[in-house]
Amino acid sequence: MIKKQFLLAAVLSFAFALTGCGGGGGGEVLQATSDTTVDINQDSGPATTAAVRGSGFNFPTGVPDFGTSGSTTVTFTAASGGSSSLSTGSNISGFSVTSGGQTATGNVNFGSCIFTVTNSTFPTGSPLAEGRDITINPCRLFINTLGIPADAQARPRIVRLILRLVTSANVTLQVSINAQGTVFINQIPVGSVPVAELTGS
Repeated sequence: MIKKQFLLAAVLSFAFALTGCGGGGGGEVLQATSDTTVDINQDSGPATTAAVRGSGFNFPTGVPDFGTSGSTTVTFTAASGGSSSLSTGSNISGFSVTSGGQTATGNVNFGSCIFTVTNSTFPTGSPLAEGRDITINPCRLFINTLGIPADAQARPRIVRLILRLVTSANVTLQVSINAQGTVFINQIPVGSVPVAELTGS
């Protein structure tokens, strides 16, 4: 009886070890082979800004195109009079910029990012004064996708906004990748990344 129990325990332990090492199934998974940088333009702009809507991207030393040199936070919002949901149907997004106790809001058109200020507390002469248009090219989103399994499961990953030569501090958002390499932020497709089959040990 004792021998049979010992033998059963040994078999179960061996089977568990095989499962843990991927034995019998190959342990093969698809993973993203690089990080992703998405150009925000006429094609990608509506979906990309909708995907990061409500997330404040902070630039600790300012944004030269906005005429700021201190902490500046840029947030994409719904367009004026638009839906507050994460809709990608409109070609216009909204925005808010805060810096030094001042705030500017308005709409963003795409080709790259064209910020049109409709309301502002920034003084006359500032690039962010009411009625001003600011075109920033390139306008991009960096997404830390390297190593994410391509299993369509959302995971917290670093995202950064790039406005010409300045890059924001890290923001953590829910990122997923499907087997075809499509990259999603908050379940909205924003770009693609190469994926490759890696063999587990």
